[in-house]
Amino acid sequence: MDRKAEARKRFDQLIGDYPESPLAGDAKKISEALNKAERAAAPKGN
Repeated sequence: MDRKAEARKRFDQLIGDYPESPLAGDAKKISEALNKAERAAAPKGN
């Protein structure tokens, strides 16, 4: 698994485990950015 996907998975896990944490909002933003980066790097299927 590539590093961005693994990082996103861990941030998603943190968000799920600690939704009330003050850091959950930041973790969600990071997870969304990683998801966007993964989609941008994915090869286009033509």
